[in-house]
Amino acid sequence: MMALAYIDAATLLAMAIVSVVRYDVLSKDFRILSLFFVGSVINTSLQFYTSMHNINNMVLLHLYTLSEYAVLMYVMSLWQKKVIMMRAFRLSIAAFFVIWGLAKIFIEDHTRFDTFTSPLANFTITCAAVYTMVFLYRENRSTLIKNARFWIISAIIVYYSGNIVFFAFTNILLSYSAPQIMFVWSIHWFIGIITNLLYSEGFLCKRLP
Repeated sequence: MMALAYIDAATLLAMAIVSVVRYDVLSKDFRILSLFFVGSVINTSLQFYTSMHNINNMVLLHLYTLSEYAVLMYVMSLWQKKVIMMRAFRLSIAAFFVIWGLAKIFIEDHTRFDTFTSPLANFTITCAAVYTMVFLYRENRSTLIKNARFWIISAIIVYYSGNIVFFAFTNILLSYSAPQIMFVWSIHWFIGIITNLLYSEGFLCKRLP
């Protein structure tokens, strides 16, 4: 099962490399995503390094939750045709910053998984992605799979909808037996692999926005 973890990491790195190689031909929104994914590789590497040295790295996960929400909601706001929705997406970033900060003070322990803010972020990002996909489909019905945004939004929906429950119960999962923990984490890694492949297709897509 650990093989899935290595494949997940490898596809993440490959996806980030693809985004960097194509950086010069990317539009603003995709350049932001490219930089974010490079940051994801760095974050994953730091998590691996700290875990190998028995250093609690939960702070990295908490900060990543905040950054991924801000980046993905901002990028999707750029894809909104209605000004009111674009503003709503961006205002949600400010609202999440406040909720995230309050959660760190009153709800979550920074030395454990963020089982409140992470599922909340996942749910909101999923809803925003589904909304964006509906309008993208209506406007590009005949050429949808040739549109880079389709692949990016698909990746977002797969990853964040597939991991809502996982992130909500991660701390509880740690009390299970090793085989059970590995099984659940394998599902998470498999979702990550599919997600990374979809993101890669988005960056390789010939029809960039």
